Amino acid sequence: MTFAEAILKNTGCSRLSDLRNLPPDRRRQLAMALSNFPAEKIPLQDWNELLAALGGKTAAVQAEAKERLLMLLRMEGDLKNANAPPKPVRKSSPSMENKSTMQTVLRVWNACTTVIVAMVAVLAVALVGVRLFGLQVFTVLSGSMEPVYHVGSLIYVKSIDPMELHAGEDITFMLDEDTVVTHRIVGIVPDENDPSVIRFRTQGVANDQEDGSLVHYRNVIGKPVFTIPYLGYLANYIQNPPGTYVSISVGAILLLLIFLPDLLTGEDEEEKEEKAPRKTKSIKNK
Repeated sequence: MTFAEAILKNTGCSRLSDLRNLPPDRRRQLAMALSNFPAEKIPLQDWNELLAALGGKTAAVQAEAKERLLMLLRMEGDLKNANAPPKPVRKSSPSMENKSTMQTVLRVWNACTTVIVAMVAVLAVALVGVRLFGLQVFTVLSGSMEPVYHVGSLIYVKSIDPMELHAGEDITFMLDEDTVVTHRIVGIVPDENDPSVIRFRTQGVANDQEDGSLVHYRNVIGKPVFTIPYLGYLANYIQNPPGTYVSISVGAILLLLIFLPDLLTGEDEEEKEEKAPRKTKSIKNK
């Protein structure tokens, strides 16, 4: 029995060319079995016959032929492509790299603008939106109520029935047409002629003396319910020039930042449409 016939018997193949269709595990088993054969004991012609059947290049010496055969058998995939040159690695083109970079920049841009929009929305609610809940917002401009309400804080005032107020509570009231004050009630004075009319004696927490005039119950705006430190500085700046103009400019810039990615991507799509070849429909003569 020749060497080739022994290989066919071992693998169950009818001819040597069938060796190409062996599954990977059977090829590895065959390679393991052949590795135990001394190369010099098998004729060079037999080694080359197997190499040719598997699509490999013949060798000049037995040891080289055996090594090539074992390499072919151990390779994964179709043996027909064992000697094929490796496929070139496709490199990304500069346009693809630029597109990927642009997409990354746009994602970061969108994330930043989302955070900024969220901050502006929270600020808008803190300054204006709370009015939907029946609250009025005022800025603390003096230290008469330190440390309860710090200078520069925002206080949120809710309307209340003056008849329900008691000494020791803080109230916000109109001192005159242009001045709003928040002080603490230190006493309640009923009207001598009309019991339904009351006035309040007030005093700043940080002041040594009571206020010089009583507060008529009709001048009471409400009762402070909570405060936010330092936000009053920003509110006061926005409500007066040049802060008003700065806030308008910031709003315009924010809108530009939001829509700029859409404008850029929109221009790219328009350029692609212009470069794309136009398809014409064929008209058949009836």
